[in-house]
Amino acid sequence: MDIKRAREIINSTGMTNVKYNEKSVWLENIIEATNEVEVKDLETGERHLVDVSKLV
Repeated sequence: MDIKRAREIINSTGMTNVKYNEKSVWLENIIEATNEVEVKDLETGERHLVDVSKLV
């Protein structure tokens, strides 16, 4: 995924299935300076800061 697509997903009103390490995540925040996205694991509730390219 890229930053543009991550921004589209965050700004959308619908639910978009996004995965990180084969787990469903919710996109929380974009950090463009480092090309990272803060995500929330939908199963555990844990938050992670990940490179946007690792999101599917």
